[in-house]
Amino acid sequence: MMDFNATATLTRRFDHMSEQEYDDLLECFAAYHPALGAGPRGEVEIVLTLPAASLAQAVQTASALLAPLRPVGLEVITTQAWDARVGITPVPELLSVTEVAQKQGVSRQAVLQRIASGMLPARRVGSAWAIPATAAA
Repeated sequence: MMDFNATATLTRRFDHMSEQEYDDLLECFAAYHPALGAGPRGEVEIVLTLPAASLAQAVQTASALLAPLRPVGLEVITTQAWDARVGITPVPELLSVTEVAQKQGVSRQAVLQRIASGMLPARRVGSAWAIPATAAA
């Protein structure tokens, strides 16, 4: 058995979905770790993770599960291939100044000084600092 990711493209526009419709879809497919988002042209895309013995079995399972939604497109690939796609990099765990201060047992001011001196890598996100968790260890 291996895991496959199935991405179904629907005709409905993502920005026209109500919060209830969004929640209903997530609940309906909860056993398959669903993710919903907008496709390149604004259409709804739903991604499911399916265990299967083969690609053929994963395609059949995805087709059966998603049939009521009438998808206009379906892509099924291994989760390993999904994760390895070019341009898809996992977002590292990020911490706030306060979280780093608590983790290191120092004051917020000490963390801000380390950021200012370049000793602690950080990026501005709006008005807050985001610090990679690996740098705060």
